Amino acid sequence: AKFYREKFPQIKLIWGNSGGTASIVAMILRNSVDTKLIDFFGLETSAGQTAPPEKLSLLTPQGAWLIQETARKFGVDKPVTGCYEYTSRCDRNLGPQKQAQFYARDVLVSQAYGFRNISPAIIYDAGNAYFNTLWGAGGLCRRAPLYYPKPAYVALAALTNALDQATLKKKMPTGSASVHVLEFDRADGRTAYALWTPRAEAELGFEFPADAALELHEFYGDVSNPAPAGGSISLTAGPSPRYLLSTRPARSAKVLRQIEEKNPPGFVVADKLDKASAWSLHEDKSVTKEKGDDLPQVPGKFTLRQASDPEKGDCFELELHG
Repeated sequence: AKFYREKFPQIKLIWGNSGGTASIVAMILRNSVDTKLIDFFGLETSAGQTAPPEKLSLLTPQGAWLIQETARKFGVDKPVTGCYEYTSRCDRNLGPQKQAQFYARDVLVSQAYGFRNISPAIIYDAGNAYFNTLWGAGGLCRRAPLYYPKPAYVALAALTNALDQATLKKKMPTGSASVHVLEFDRADGRTAYALWTPRAEAELGFEFPADAALELHEFYGDVSNPAPAGGSISLTAGPSPRYLLSTRPARSAKVLRQIEEKNPPGFVVADKLDKASAWSLHEDKSVTKEKGDDLPQVPGKFTLRQASDPEKGDCFELELHG
């Protein structure tokens, strides 16, 4: 690092090409590495595979939060960015549609953390036996010699078309921790909004100035021009991100209603989870892990109680005490 600083000062130094970068950060800071030699902490998530991008884990883009919090314990505040081996999602594990959704949301979560480098996937699947690994089939196109584009290729093209040269402005509050809206400033002067949920759909209400002109980009690139009624417009947010472009910034975005998924044929509810008296807490000490490469974990202390939810009715809640 000192050599690069002296001989190639223009090169940015990224520390940590690992899924467990938080552990590496703790190690190097515990041993008093000169933080002036660090430009970014790097995050590799290519082992995450079937973990949703929004899951808090060392192996997803949310690992950026764990890295930053670890560094702050040592009094260090450095940005996080994607490493040389960033996300990999095999469509044989996820299916082509979910692979496309995960890659797009990998990019958006990375944008939310201000990553300088975001490199989802490989351009095409490996053409040799490496194809059969966790990483060799994570391409945006099929393997040689045909290179047919997968749905993920089209999804990232649509994302790029909507957000190219855009700068993250803020994460908009929606009234829900799982309904996401990111606001971007585009190079053409318009404002862009990326909206999505990790799973079930929700109806989002946007409020714009009455003279705002809108352009809606769908997940695979279809474009339309919805007309807001008096500045108000409602859109469905779901696992496939959508992008709303406006000539004027939105005043607000909020969840109007959650959209329940239909049960598959033959589905039977085993327990409605509506009576706390029918359940008891069990402490499983086998989950305790105080050492190792992964995060330490110990059983938490919980209180179980009956509750009433305005949407779901009778239910019960768990309170974590630490």
